[in-house]
Amino acid sequence: MQSLTWGWWLLQFGTPIIVILGIPGNILSFLVMKARRYRNKSYSHYLCTLAVFDSLVLVGKYLTRVDAILQTTSNRGLFDSYGDAACKTHNFAEHVCYLMSSWLVLCMTLERFIAVNFPFKKDLFCKPRNAVTVI
Repeated sequence: MQSLTWGWWLLQFGTPIIVILGIPGNILSFLVMKARRYRNKSYSHYLCTLAVFDSLVLVGKYLTRVDAILQTTSNRGLFDSYGDAACKTHNFAEHVCYLMSSWLVLCMTLERFIAVNFPFKKDLFCKPRNAVTVI
């Protein structure tokens, strides 16, 4: 048996802790941004969508971790009975969620750049309708 490193401990205990704290945090962020006070702000649409995709990333990472644990303990993974298509679908969805998170942060940054550097054009570009169109 190979020696246990800090990386092993981080994977075993860090991943569940991040998932346990991350998903409720994303749910709270989603609920706050959907409140009537923020509904007419463009950034609330970006942050709500970011919370959804970040939660999907957390669930996907946790499923991958559970699959790895099952592979080592019982030589049978989580996706073994579903075949190749399920594995490919999971990988595709996971990568889409990663990319969406990155692009949403970029869109929010671009919107803030416009609002700070071109304050008179902010009302033209930084509308909730435009945020929904971008998403």
